[in-house]
Amino acid sequence: MRLIMSGQLKLDEGKLSIMEEPVSIITTNFLIEITRMALKKGIKEFDDLYFETWMAGYKITKRMSEGFKLKTFEDRYKLAMDFISMGGFGVYKSLDFKGGYYAHFRNEKNPLALGFYPSKQKVDYFLMGANAGGGTIVHERLINCIEIECAAMNGEYCEFLNARNDILMKNYPKLVKKQLDLKYLTKKQLKFIKEQGDDFKE
Repeated sequence: MRLIMSGQLKLDEGKLSIMEEPVSIITTNFLIEITRMALKKGIKEFDDLYFETWMAGYKITKRMSEGFKLKTFEDRYKLAMDFISMGGFGVYKSLDFKGGYYAHFRNEKNPLALGFYPSKQKVDYFLMGANAGGGTIVHERLINCIEIECAAMNGEYCEFLNARNDILMKNYPKLVKKQLDLKYLTKKQLKFIKEQGDDFKE
């Protein structure tokens, strides 16, 4: 509603945009199929899918933060959580957070993950990337994301940790190694951040 009232959500002929960023409405089944193809190809494909959605999360969160002139971590965090819930990816609920360091949250009713239930593995690389890209703007530090629990496996909820690389490696080294190639991703992310004219550190 805030986006509509401020004129930041626009629907013109053949074009939908949020904060001047072009977006498209696609079905969850399409995202499920993209994820399914990545699962067949393995970890390298995961990293590339993750990075693409990381960039998307970064761009849209930056646009919204600048558009609404959000100066504090708390304001950026609330907007990001509300926006991604509005996007149809389940209901996000904060568990714990510290600005500039990490955000720990649950996601209930995630249709993307539930589309894979019952699964023997976690599947939310699409959301992990979007969470982390948006989180980088929110925390004003390079942020990555791991999935601790997945609705694809438990049929109920997903649990994510958005955090700085050092925090992820200290607390979940095995999970990080299984889910992300941080060396590969960090190089690409820092290059992208610099290209956007930002100066966020690892």
